Amino acid sequence: MIEKTIYLIILKEHYYIIYIELIFKIINSLRGCDIILRIGEFSKLTGVPIRTLRYYDEIDLFKPADIDLFTDYRYYNEDQVEDLNLINELKRVGFSLEEIKNNWNNFSDEIMLKKKDELLKKQEDINESIKKLDIMRSNIHNGKITKNIKTKNTFVKSLY
Repeated sequence: MIEKTIYLIILKEHYYIIYIELIFKIINSLRGCDIILRIGEFSKLTGVPIRTLRYYDEIDLFKPADIDLFTDYRYYNEDQVEDLNLINELKRVGFSLEEIKNNWNNFSDEIMLKKKDELLKKQEDINESIKKLDIMRSNIHNGKITKNIKTKNTFVKSLY
């Protein structure tokens, strides 16, 4: 938990409450602790939108290192960048957020091979679609797609 000191400053009859977060970042980095980043800073560092980080927290996929009790600000450690990068990489290879969450500490060769089989099946489906598209392309005449239909000994062209 990030320790905070709240200072009440009175300037020209106005009251200001100041959180000394930056000082704690500096002190922690001097102590050799992880650098603590606010959600906006972490978002900029990782390229992941703040809204996505909040969603990941909401679904218990990727939690901040700390949440301020007074402000509800989310704080992340630099070490968490690697975990977030892994989540993004797993998404890129076809894992859903639910699959990532359910298998986070249980990934195995079996799970990876199952995902590979799913991807190979999708690749087959895409290849089949490409073949059909090429056939349709070859049947474009005067802006319309026609299909050759064989009836007895003659070919009849019809529209799809």
